[in-house]
Amino acid sequence: MAGPIARSTFSLRTGRAVLGSMPAETQLDLAVGRLAETEPIDPIAHELVHHDAANSPVNIALLDR
Repeated sequence: MAGPIARSTFSLRTGRAVLGSMPAETQLDLAVGRLAETEPIDPIAHELVHHDAANSPVNIALLDR
């Protein structure tokens, strides 16, 4: 039986992203600019959109409620 599916998560409250669907080695390569051009970056692009939305004035105002 297969294990649980690795998922990426994002907390709107803390702004913390966990890229469970992207191996740590790939994340490191991306961070230091060594990522191969053929490597898909969909998981991190998706989480960056969440991060951008979490830092919007509307979300910050909602968190202060």
